[in-house]
Amino acid sequence: FVQHHSLGESDAFQDISRTNGGFSGGVSIHDDWAVKGGFQVARNRFQYYPLRQDSLFEESDVDRSFLELNPHIGIEGYLGLWQIQANANYQFLKDNEGPKQNLLKFNGSVQKTWDDDNHFIIQLDAQTGKHQLDTSEAELNKVELGARWSKLWSRWSSTIGIKLIGSEEFVVLPDITLGFILHKDLAHLKLRAFGEAAPLSYQEVILENPFINSSSSLDLFQKHIGGDIALEGKASALSYQGGVRYKKFQSRSLFINDSLQNHLFNIISDDIDEWSIFGHVNFEIDDHFEVGLNMEKFFYTTKNQEKPYHLPGYNLHI
Repeated sequence: FVQHHSLGESDAFQDISRTNGGFSGGVSIHDDWAVKGGFQVARNRFQYYPLRQDSLFEESDVDRSFLELNPHIGIEGYLGLWQIQANANYQFLKDNEGPKQNLLKFNGSVQKTWDDDNHFIIQLDAQTGKHQLDTSEAELNKVELGARWSKLWSRWSSTIGIKLIGSEEFVVLPDITLGFILHKDLAHLKLRAFGEAAPLSYQEVILENPFINSSSSLDLFQKHIGGDIALEGKASALSYQGGVRYKKFQSRSLFINDSLQNHLFNIISDDIDEWSIFGHVNFEIDDHFEVGLNMEKFFYTTKNQEKPYHLPGYNLHI
């Protein structure tokens, strides 16, 4: 995919190419239990073209590649009416300068279904690891505990959830969805309120901008609250979703051109209001092949900065 970013007054482009592949499989060890695992490898390449090329400019500064490895294993099954899942996931990331991230993630969930219209889920996620951003190193510890209850009433559906997320500091965030069936399959209307919080990993930083001045400081714990309204449905092999989403970010990281080294960026932060219009279309050609298109157009309001530097104007995925 390719993203277009607004880089302040420069109107420059950053091209991001990502190639990934992998495999996964599973084996039944009991009538009610199975073990699953897999491996994924990805290559991310970033090219940035500054309008000014100063004396410090080198080709390697604006063309960087990263190798990403991601093995995972898990187990799932049933204990009576309870469905249980547990997974472990290891993320390794490196570039030509050496390892940049080692991250181990664990997650598990238990779910109980009383009937087709009523079920309850408890989920626990934890991660531990480190990343290195040039000369600085940061911990990537996080714990998330959540619970959700879902119920159907005639043409209405609801999910009420709450999440406790944090590492050194903890926040309590909502996850609430209210739905109404306009037509059995063709049209479902959904309203959602949610919150997210997590420490940024090196992988998430470089996927936004790998050309960062090493003297910049980064707020690693990012959080936001928001909501959306969406219409979704399915007709035969075609499914769709479209709507409007709002997110309110606290201290979101932005990237602005360094005044002395034009090919590098400094990190600044600001409180951001983000509105977006999103849409998704998916077509199932047969049982083994499907094609999907996702697009989201963004609009921003900043609190202190003149512009939402480097935030994408739109995302397009095929």
